[in-house]
Amino acid sequence: MVLILISIAAFILLYFFSNRFKPTANLDSKSYVQYGAGRNAIEAKVNSIIRDIRCESCCTDEVPIYSIDGDGYEKINCCCAEFAQKLQDEINGHHDTKKNPKANIYVMPHGDMCVPKKVKPTSLPNIYNEKSSLPCVSPIVPKIFSQADTLSLDDEPIHQAIRVYDHTVVAYHVGTLENGRKYALIVGTSDEWVNVIAYNWAKSPVYQQYGFSISEMRWSYGSKVLGAPQVREVIKDHITEIKEIMATQEHVRKAKAEERLRREIEEERREQEERALFDNIQASRRQTINLHFVGLEFEVIASKLNDASVLNDIQNTYYSVDLISQKCTCEDYVNQNSNYQANDIRRLCKHLRKIISGNRLFKQNNDRVKNFIQENAWGNLSGIYYSELQNHMPFAVIAYTWTLDVFVVTPSATGLDFNMVKWRNENGAWFTSKANKTFRDEIAIRLTELFTN
Repeated sequence: MVLILISIAAFILLYFFSNRFKPTANLDSKSYVQYGAGRNAIEAKVNSIIRDIRCESCCTDEVPIYSIDGDGYEKINCCCAEFAQKLQDEINGHHDTKKNPKANIYVMPHGDMCVPKKVKPTSLPNIYNEKSSLPCVSPIVPKIFSQADTLSLDDEPIHQAIRVYDHTVVAYHVGTLENGRKYALIVGTSDEWVNVIAYNWAKSPVYQQYGFSISEMRWSYGSKVLGAPQVREVIKDHITEIKEIMATQEHVRKAKAEERLRREIEEERREQEERALFDNIQASRRQTINLHFVGLEFEVIASKLNDASVLNDIQNTYYSVDLISQKCTCEDYVNQNSNYQANDIRRLCKHLRKIISGNRLFKQNNDRVKNFIQENAWGNLSGIYYSELQNHMPFAVIAYTWTLDVFVVTPSATGLDFNMVKWRNENGAWFTSKANKTFRDEIAIRLTELFTN
C-alpha cells in the first residue's frame, strides 16, 4: 500500500514539473492555468518587455509583437535569428523564479520564431507588413541626403568645400565625426563612386576630396581619410538611399557615354588624318634627307661602361639594351635605327641615347658643332645637314623620325656658343623667339630652299 502511494505521489510530481518547465510552444489550456495566468496575461507581460526593441537586420521599424495561438505556439513578427536571440536574452533578463514564480517566460528555439511548422500562415495573427506577404522586409532607414542646392549652403567651412567641389553634385550629406569635425558625402553622376570631403591628416588639416567605391566597399587607392571607419559605416547604412540617387542619373551617364564615344571616334578620325599627313610629308622630304643629311660618328668611353650608374640604368630600362653593340629591342630600333652602323648617331634610339647621354659616355668631339649636337640631340635622328652662313659661321639642321619640325643649331649672339631652335618646315616659321635675329632670316631662306627643291 505504501509503495502504491509513493508511486502515485511520484507520478503527480513528475507530471507537475514536466509541465511547469515546458516551453510555451507546446502549452495547452491546462498549462496556462499551471502558470497562474491566462494567455493574454503572458502575452502582455512579454510584449511589455520587448516593445522598445527593434530588429536592425531584416524587419521594419514596427514594434515586435509576441503572441500565443490556440495550439500553444509562440510567434513573434520577425524571422531573424539574431533578433530572436536578442528578444530571448531580454526576456531571460526579466526571468526570476524566486521573486515572481508566476512570471516564467519562454521563447521558441531558433528556426521556429516566425512561422511554426504545424501552423498554416493563413491562421497566423495579422502581424505582417501590409505591403508584403512575408514577415520580414527591408528596414526603414531615415534618409540623410539633401538635393544639391548651393543657396542652402552657408559660410561654414564644410559648406564652402562643397561649393567649390569640382564635379557634379546631385545630392549631399553633411555629418559629424566622433572628434567633432564635419565631413560630407557627395553623390554625383557616377554609379560606382561616392565622393567624400573630409579633413586630411596634415598638421594644419584642410578639406580634401576622396573617393569610395560602393561596389567594392573600399577607398580609392592611397587614400588616408580622417574618420574613415565611421564614414564607411554611414555609407554602408545608407547604401540603399545612395543607390536610389545614383539610379536617377542613369540618363546622364548614358548621355556622357554617348558623348565620350562620339569624341573617341572623332579623335581617332583626326589622328588618322594627321598620321596620313605626317607620313605624306615625311615621304616627300625623304629624298631631301637622303641627299643632303648625314649621320654623326661618335665614340663612347669604354672604361665607364661598367660603372654602377650605367649598369643600374641598363637594368631599369624596360627594353633589353646593349651599349657595346648599340642594340635595343624597342620597335623604333628594330624598324629604323638598326639600319645604321654602330657609332652612327642615327643608330641610337631614345633608350640607348638616354643611357649614353645621361652617364656622359660620349667622347669629346673636336668639331664644335658636332660636339654640341652629340651632347644635346635626342634619339631617333633621321640625319643632320651641315652648312655655313655667308660670314662662314657654321650651322646645322637636325631632322627626326618622330616630328615634322626640324631643329636648327645656330651660333649664339657672341659667336662663341650655339643655340638649338625649332623651325616648322611646313610653314617656314620659327617656333621660338630665341633664334638669333642676325642669322635667322638667312637660315630661314636656306631651309626653305632645302626642303622645297
